[in-house]
Amino acid sequence: MIFFTYKQKKVSLVAAFSLVELLTVITIISLLATFVLSALSTARVKARDARRKADLREMRVALESYFDKWGHYPTTGASCGTTAVKNSADANPDPWIRCDTCDAGEDTAMTELFAVMPRDPVNAGGDAWDTDGYYYSYRGLADAYDLAAHSEVVGDRQRAEYACWREHTDCADDFWASACGGTGADTPWLFSDH
Repeated sequence: MIFFTYKQKKVSLVAAFSLVELLTVITIISLLATFVLSALSTARVKARDARRKADLREMRVALESYFDKWGHYPTTGASCGTTAVKNSADANPDPWIRCDTCDAGEDTAMTELFAVMPRDPVNAGGDAWDTDGYYYSYRGLADAYDLAAHSEVVGDRQRAEYACWREHTDCADDFWASACGGTGADTPWLFSDH
């Protein structure tokens, strides 16, 4: 007589994810990462604009202090038909706002008011008053000035086309943005003018 012995093998089932489940999870994580990075980018843009506004307020206070001491604002030689703008992207040493028609004592007054003249967080750009330049711009007459920065936030209600800022030159005191009836183009500039 022949006997057969049967030994039962234990089969263990290992819990695992299928390929479809793994791809679904990776897709969801990718989408969440995209949303987080997008929100972070928006927060950075808003933070740069908040700094620009704070810098413009700080420079405005310094310019008013300069006016109180000297009886005029730093002049840049602006005349009818010329812009004569100083901007923070220039290679000028601090202070980048300088008085072109003043004596040495008046010109160094800006150094007294600012240990380091504020510069735009990006501080790069093309020509003065460009729509793609990220820097601070200053144009000064004896009794008025334009101080501007480029806003990155599209819906900012302080932009020239919404707030109807006026541009100061010695031949006109006109609205900057055409949306307000001015001769200039609608721009993304924030103004802190006097």
